[in-house]
Amino acid sequence: MKLLLQSKFLLGYVILLAVIGCMVAVLVHERKRIREIKAETTNINLVRRGINTACCMTGFATLGECVASLDKADYQYCHKCRLDRGTTHLC
Repeated sequence: MKLLLQSKFLLGYVILLAVIGCMVAVLVHERKRIREIKAETTNINLVRRGINTACCMTGFATLGECVASLDKADYQYCHKCRLDRGTTHLC
């Protein structure tokens, strides 16, 4: 009887440790996945910024101007349009 009771306690502790171990494994996996999602989001934002910049440059190029040679007025115009629309696209 005493051996049976000790076996039940031991089995209970083993099950408890297994459940805690599974919880820790899930937590570690979720944290890893969150880091991966943040890295993907950063890459997507970099691509989006590059596309927006290219659109702005293309807009000026279609106007026959070189983006590298913007004067103050053109820069302010582009900046105002970007703030109005929330993007670097031209008006």
